[in-house]
Amino acid sequence: MTRILTTLTIAAFLLSGCGAIRDSRINPFNWFGRAESRAIPAEEVNPLIPRQNRMSSSYQPETRVPVARIDDLVVERVPGGAILRVTATAAYQDSFNVGLVPARETGPVDGVASYTLLANLPGGRHRLRVGAEQTRVMTEALYLSDKDLEEIRVIEVRGAQNSLTVRR
Repeated sequence: MTRILTTLTIAAFLLSGCGAIRDSRINPFNWFGRAESRAIPAEEVNPLIPRQNRMSSSYQPETRVPVARIDDLVVERVPGGAILRVTATAAYQDSFNVGLVPARETGPVDGVASYTLLANLPGGRHRLRVGAEQTRVMTEALYLSDKDLEEIRVIEVRGAQNSLTVRR
């Protein structure tokens, strides 16, 4: 009976010490915080007027556009780096070819890595269907190596309506 009581007492003291590590920088789950959302101001462009190609007067539709809304942004530590996982809601059903595209080709600026989540729209305006929100949800992930993460303190992912940011 005394051995069980002694073992339980020692286990309780050891487990109570784990609470101090939970909020420290040693814990890899704390390396990036929760995502913060902010609205993106609308452009001063009339969406009803088609964009013109500078080389010709014919209408050239954009094939890859920013996804409507960024819902979730998570950075998960893995051996050798981290995985940046983004969940978003597209404006239309059947959007495809989703990808995180760096905002700057030169890499992070002042510790801020900016990405835009782009997707192709289904062909032709007659095929644009809105449908239920659950049918427009998409997920994209990007691997960042430890070398990439050395320069990054803030990760920002932009959509058409909002952007999410995580900080170290």
